[in-house]
Amino acid sequence: MKQKLYTDIFKYLRSLPVVILILLSFHDLVNAQTNITVNAGDDFTACENAIMLAGEATNYNTVLWVSNGDGFFSDATALSTEYFPGENDLLAGQVEVCLTAYNEGEEATDCVNVNLILAPSINLNVVQDTICHDEAYTFENVEILNYSAIQWFTTDGGGNFSNENIPNPSYFPSPFVDYAQGCIHIVVLAQGINPCETYIQDEMELCFSPNAQVNLGGQMQYACYGENYTFEDATATGTSYLEWMPVTGGGYFENPNEINATYVPDPEFDYPQGCIYVLLAAQPISPCTGSVEEYAAICFNPTPEVNAGTDAVINAGQSFTPSPVVVDYDNLLWETSGDGTFSNPGLLSPNYFPGTADNENGVVTLTLSASSGGTCSASDDLILTIITQQMIEIPQGWSGLSTFVNTEGLSFEEITAPIADKLLFAQNELQLYWPEYGINSMNSVPAPKAYKVYLSNAASLPLAGSASSKTVDLLAGWNLLPVPVSCPVAYQELIDMLGSNLIIVTEIGGQNIIWPEGNIFTLTELLPGKAYMIKVTDTEQIEFPDCE
Repeated sequence: MKQKLYTDIFKYLRSLPVVILILLSFHDLVNAQTNITVNAGDDFTACENAIMLAGEATNYNTVLWVSNGDGFFSDATALSTEYFPGENDLLAGQVEVCLTAYNEGEEATDCVNVNLILAPSINLNVVQDTICHDEAYTFENVEILNYSAIQWFTTDGGGNFSNENIPNPSYFPSPFVDYAQGCIHIVVLAQGINPCETYIQDEMELCFSPNAQVNLGGQMQYACYGENYTFEDATATGTSYLEWMPVTGGGYFENPNEINATYVPDPEFDYPQGCIYVLLAAQPISPCTGSVEEYAAICFNPTPEVNAGTDAVINAGQSFTPSPVVVDYDNLLWETSGDGTFSNPGLLSPNYFPGTADNENGVVTLTLSASSGGTCSASDDLILTIITQQMIEIPQGWSGLSTFVNTEGLSFEEITAPIADKLLFAQNELQLYWPEYGINSMNSVPAPKAYKVYLSNAASLPLAGSASSKTVDLLAGWNLLPVPVSCPVAYQELIDMLGSNLIIVTEIGGQNIIWPEGNIFTLTELLPGKAYMIKVTDTEQIEFPDCE
């Protein structure tokens, strides 16, 4: 029994180191599993607005990020987080951030140094600016920081930069593209320094102000005596203030601060000089600084006095020479309301030759205009009456009578007074003159005039007046046809006027006829002073042609 006990104790003692060894190994294993490890990463360089942290840790329950700066973490208790630098961090250009891991009273810490690169920044320090025409614009107050590249450009302008890739270039506008728009837009871009691989931009509006410019409409202006002078053609651009002033004149401006000012002369002071000088001073619109002064002369001329002469009367076929009186003039011009011509319309007393229309109308207005100094003018009219004369030879017995003279206002007895002792009978379509029996129904005398007359002896009838109308109205059936022109009219011309409407034309007191249907044309022409019987199919109005 004892032997067995000894044997068991021996076996126990022999196994005790193994148990102890196992216990020691288990203790070491437990200690190995509970040791904390932490890794904040290697030192690195980051952009100020993009510091990404990716820490590592083992055997931990919690972690915590801290910095030696004044920034903050998006989540300080996460292994992967983002750090936002504070102002002191940015001023220092670096920050140290540390990661600590915790587990049941134990902890481990690791730190990383981050070099900070500032993001690019731009400040043009102006939203809008203005320069004068013909000037360049230099970007003097621009602040561009932390950049690796710069680019200037304009979105709508046509000018050029002195250098598109420097902070303070000069811009040279395009007169044709930029000035017409008034304002253009300029943009600048800045690319960051690695690792700040971002760009930013700023922009401004650049406006253009025209330089002060004035145009007086000419250096020499003219005014007439007794008139004020307004600078109607004067123009001004790019001005903020205007002022007109007389320099050598004694008058004044009614509206001296308007571009189209009016000068009121002093007759006693200004007229004897002939010409006086005035000044227009113009101030530009800011920021332009150059003022402008322009001078002009106002020259005064007397207004002509014109008397075209006395109204006159001439016979058709005659010319007319006026006798005008004109004072204070440089140039003359005669004009007519009719179709006549002057031998020289620029002479004081030219010859006037009435035209066809003048003779037919019986009256024409002649106008004489005179000018002085190019702008002062006056005119006067005279009335020229043109008397048309006609001598009509009337045979004994029956004949037709007409006239191309307008004797309007005279009675039939007054018209035929020169042949009253030989005129036994006269009639037209509706009226009758038979002095033997005291019959006279010709109260109104038609124009043109056409009559059947019977004379005891051949006679000559003189007439005078304006030219008669050449228009003749015909009724359907028989009519008296006058010849209201001073020249013979060929039968073919009458046929051309009436065409198929013409039936027949016969002489009064003669045998000749025009009969197209019968192809008989023994009446070869219609003579002035004669009248004819005519028959037409329908009512018609005809116009006799002008005499050549």
